[in-house]
Amino acid sequence: MPRTNRKMTDTELELYFKDLSGLLSDMKSSYKKLKSEQAKKLWIRIVERLLRYSYTETKDYSVNAEKVAKKLGFDGELINLQWHQQPKYDQKRKIIFHEHAYPLTELTRDFLEGKIDVQTCIGRKFCVWVTAQENQILNDKGYRNTRNGDWLKCYKDCGIELVINK
Repeated sequence: MPRTNRKMTDTELELYFKDLSGLLSDMKSSYKKLKSEQAKKLWIRIVERLLRYSYTETKDYSVNAEKVAKKLGFDGELINLQWHQQPKYDQKRKIIFHEHAYPLTELTRDFLEGKIDVQTCIGRKFCVWVTAQENQILNDKGYRNTRNGDWLKCYKDCGIELVINK
C-alpha cells in the first residue's frame, strides 16, 4: 500500500486501495473483451480519468522546485504541498508543476496491455514537484507521454536533481 500524507486512517486507506485495485482489475478484464477500436479508445480514456482523479501521492520533488516554493512562501517540506493547495503560493499554476512521474497515458496503456499489474500501476501513480522550466525540458526531450518505465533515468537525462523521499 502506498504511503500517504492525507488524513485517512489505516483502515480507510486499506479499503480505498483495495477497492481501487478491484475496480481497475475489473476494467482491465472488460477492456480485453472489447472488439472495436472506438470502444477501446473510450475505455482507455475512462481508465485514465479514473487514475487522474483517484488519490495521488506526492513522493519527491526537484531541488529547484523546493527553492522556488520557498520563494513563493511555502515553508514546509514540499511533499506536503498538495495540488489543491498550490494556488495559495502559485495562483495560476505556472511556476511549479505537480508532474506525474509516470505519465498517465503511459501508465494506462501499460496496465491495459498487460505490461504491468494492478499493484504496479497503483504504485507508479505518484507526482513530483518540478519547476516550469524542468517540466519544459522533460517535454522537449520527448518525455511528455512516456518514461519507458524508468522515470528516474528520464529526470537524470534532463539534468533534474531530485530529493527522493523513502
